[in-house]
This record gives sequence, C-alpha cells and structure tokens, in this order.
Amino acid sequence: MSGGVSERVHDPADRTQHMIAAWIEANMGGKLVALERQGRWRPAWYGTVRMPDGDRPIYVRGERSTKGSGFTLEREYTIHRLCEEGGIKAPHLCGFIPELPAIVMDRVRGRHDLRHAASEQDRESVRRQLAREMAKMHKLATAPFIAAGFYCPASATETTLAFYSHAMNSPRPVDLR
Repeated sequence: MSGGVSERVHDPADRTQHMIAAWIEANMGGKLVALERQGRWRPAWYGTVRMPDGDRPIYVRGERSTKGSGFTLEREYTIHRLCEEGGIKAPHLCGFIPELPAIVMDRVRGRHDLRHAASEQDRESVRRQLAREMAKMHKLATAPFIAAGFYCPASATETTLAFYSHAMNSPRPVDLR
C-alpha cells in the first residue's frame, strides 16, 4: 500500500482496500500503510495503521462469502462489543465498516492453531484461559444483549427451538408435547 490508495479504482479488491483505508483515516485518525489479504474462506486482512504515536497492527474481518451460520457480521460485531464491554478478553474493536461490511479490530499476537504451540504446557495454559473466558461469558448480564435486540429464550426448550428456527430458516416447529 506504499504510495497510498488511488481514487480511481476498478478492481473490486482494490475498491475494498480503498474503502478500508478511507474508513481508517476517517475513524481512527491514522493512515493505512499495509494491508495483506488472508487466504481464507472469509475475506480478512492483516494491516498496519500509522498513528501519531506509532504503528498499530489491525485485523479486518469481512462478511462470510458462504451461508455459514446465517448470522450477519453486524450481529457478530455487536456480540463482540458487548463481550468486550463486559470484561471478556477479546481483541479491542476499532469499529464497523457497514458498506463492506467489515469489522476492524486490534490484531493480537499469537497463533491460530494450538498444534504449533511451543509445548503441551503452553497448550494447556491456552485451554485454561479459554475455559475461564467462556465461564465469564456465561455470567454476563443478559440485559445489554436484550437491549441490543437479541432474543432471550425463557427455557431450555425455547433456546433449542430458537436455534432450530434460525438454522432451518423457518418458523418454530409446533410443540408436540
């Protein structure tokens, strides 16, 4: 990305990079100096933003290109934001680019695959950290999620039926009891 992003962009990938760069400049007060597309099924990029106090590594997570879970990236962003606000360890959110859509967040150090951990002790440490954060997630108050528009089932059966309805993209099945 040396030399900046051109205003006249015809390639969709270049247009996407231009949109990311423009959003970063307008919302983060920095300049995108590097952006590397990740070879994944979901559009994603590692980037570097030059800020007044130094370079800031970021990660840009785009919308799934497959049906996947059927949930929107904006929903994922809202859940991530509420978890971060609730004290769950998660990469800090910088914001959401609705035109793409994409989530912009701080990039965290580490590896995505525990098979590459230095030792079994390191793997176990990461597993324990994950279990602690998951336990904290289950203790979060539901009120902020409900206020954000999420449905809160009243029972285990309601929870199952809500997921079934979403997964099958259909109304809830008739209760056969």
